[in-house]
Amino acid sequence: MDSFPSKTMYAAANDDKGSKKPLSSPFKAISYLLLTLVFSLCLAITVLPSGSTTLSSFISISKVSSVYMSLPGQGWHARAQAHPDGSTYEPARSDLIFVLQRKTKVEPEGFTLALFAPDIAVDAMGKVLKLSSEDWNALEALAGRAKDKQRVPETGSFGNQWRIQQRRTDLPIDQFHFAQGASDPLYVVGVYGYDGETRTLSKPVGEITELPEVNRHFDHHEHELSLTHFLKDLHAVLKLTLEGRENYDRDTKEKVMISKVLTFLN
Repeated sequence: MDSFPSKTMYAAANDDKGSKKPLSSPFKAISYLLLTLVFSLCLAITVLPSGSTTLSSFISISKVSSVYMSLPGQGWHARAQAHPDGSTYEPARSDLIFVLQRKTKVEPEGFTLALFAPDIAVDAMGKVLKLSSEDWNALEALAGRAKDKQRVPETGSFGNQWRIQQRRTDLPIDQFHFAQGASDPLYVVGVYGYDGETRTLSKPVGEITELPEVNRHFDHHEHELSLTHFLKDLHAVLKLTLEGRENYDRDTKEKVMISKVLTFLN
């Protein structure tokens, strides 16, 4: 009977070269952290005003960088509380800050938001809301800057419109009616085709070719942030005020309250 050769079992080689250990050394992690910190400090010092290398300056600039991600007042609509007067609230022309309309083919006289002193908003649903002091200050400051003709000049177009270049011609017109005085007519500023991203104008306004963007300015002397340094323009005020259309439903809005607000436009 033939004998079969016995099978030989070979052990797999232990390939040290092919195995890689994760970089879990705490010393390496600390080194990376220190390197990042040194780089950040060097970068901060290069942008400090002449003769200023204080720690407070670095902290303030860090705070400015964090604000770049959002505007003061952003998210105000979600934070607002229902006003205790509710549907019985009686808006007064003397308290009016502005009314914002959104004109479309479906709603030619559509409504987005109105602000009334001292801290009241009426949103697109006709709900009466009470704002926090921080959110109110942000919105009021934006409104003041957006109606400032030195910052947002008149366009010379119908309805004082800033027309954004868009492929479509049936986009909404957002139209502000700013109060200037209790007995003065409302000052109108409009924007056609605002989508939150596109800023190029279809026709320049003087030398301006884009919808005025947010101007973030840092006060190096006081080393602190101020709302008025961040709030300048039409782009910013639209970004915030259009929050008033959150959860908008044309069929369930409070038409009576909205009608009261729109009477101020006549």
